[in-house]
Amino acid sequence: MKSILSILAFAIFCNLSCNGIDIPEGVPSCLKEKIKELKKSKPCDGATADEYVFQNMNVYVMDVGPNCCCDRGSAVFDQDCGFLGSLGGFTGNVEINGVKFSENAEYVRTIWEKK
Repeated sequence: MKSILSILAFAIFCNLSCNGIDIPEGVPSCLKEKIKELKKSKPCDGATADEYVFQNMNVYVMDVGPNCCCDRGSAVFDQDCGFLGSLGGFTGNVEINGVKFSENAEYVRTIWEKK
């Protein structure tokens, strides 16, 4: 009986850990959920979620990948998962809150990447 319980516990542990996403400490829980949703949508290789400091706050840029169809932009969220805007895409937008993102954002780290 103990061996059956051990095998069952091991199988459950493997299933949970294999489906997990390794996200660093300090990432807001709502962003973790958005990353999980992005992963489930089977994004293209190269999809990322990056953290920046922009206008004195941490913001997160979620990109579905450089070779995806439909010329989608990269969504930008604040630390409370408020949508700030989209960069790139069909319109080629480069501004968030009326400010050029690339000239005013400081890259902090990549918090998730599909390889």
